[in-house]
Amino acid sequence: DRSSAASDVYKRQTYTFNFGNSVVDFNESNTLPFLTYTISTGPIIDTLYIRGRVVDAFEKDTKTFISLQLYPVDSVYNDSVIYNKKPLYVTSTLDSTTYKFQNLREGKYNLIALQDVSENYFFDHNYHYIYF
Repeated sequence: DRSSAASDVYKRQTYTFNFGNSVVDFNESNTLPFLTYTISTGPIIDTLYIRGRVVDAFEKDTKTFISLQLYPVDSVYNDSVIYNKKPLYVTSTLDSTTYKFQNLREGKYNLIALQDVSENYFFDHNYHYIYF
């Protein structure tokens, strides 16, 4: 349904799609690593970014493939947002412990990192290991 897909698109928002290693030359099988495609539904492309490294405070080795999620801290924000609302921005550490959010809009955000075992972008305290 086109109307429901369109309702998920925010006005004046920048979207960046990361294709990872999925784009491969058809003839020679050359991979184009970390290809990104950025679009905006407004007149400008947001250019702020956050980058960092996830460190486990209790274990010697930090797990990889950690999902990092940004939630805008606005008038509807509350401390249970990670249980019932999907994040506005998502990135992953992939096979390392570093991350980078790019093309962010200016604002205040809450950042969480978790092993999203269920792959649904919600925190489930029975299954997920969470970092702040």
